[in-house]
Amino acid sequence: ELARAGLAAGVAVREALATSAPWGDERRLCLKWPNDIVLRDGRKLAGLLLEAESGPRPIAVLGIGANLGHAEADFPDEIRGLASSVRMETGVSPEPGAVATVILDRLAMWLSIMEVGGFGPVREAFMAVAWPELGDRIEVRDGHEIVLGSFQGIDMSGALLLAGDGGTRGVAY
Repeated sequence: ELARAGLAAGVAVREALATSAPWGDERRLCLKWPNDIVLRDGRKLAGLLLEAESGPRPIAVLGIGANLGHAEADFPDEIRGLASSVRMETGVSPEPGAVATVILDRLAMWLSIMEVGGFGPVREAFMAVAWPELGDRIEVRDGHEIVLGSFQGIDMSGALLLAGDGGTRGVAY
């Protein structure tokens, strides 16, 4: 359930960023499994980290980092070509509190949708803006192993589906 909630959070953050500035074509903002919001060219705008602890009082903590008002010079040299910000892409630096409010609203909405309708609607929303696109060749770390294959989507558990020489396999995070 945690993996699916993490993907719902990604959909919520992507939607919040899409509404935070005039993107022109918001399809430029994509979701990279399992936890990044990237531009269509792969540069990273935001990332999520979901941690949980089970027990008598289970808890989950969601951390979100989003590049809102950064200029290119704000990024260290080693990641300058790998990252971007809302400001760099749109010329607008959204107010962090306003973006956080939209993220919380969208997260509540997607978790409610998931509670009522299952993971299907979240999976569909994720796949509509997934990067890479279906069939693209990718490299994924599965435990200590690097696996090459073509991206086939995500399954109903939230695992990435990767087609390779041995058939299609799910890669969980």
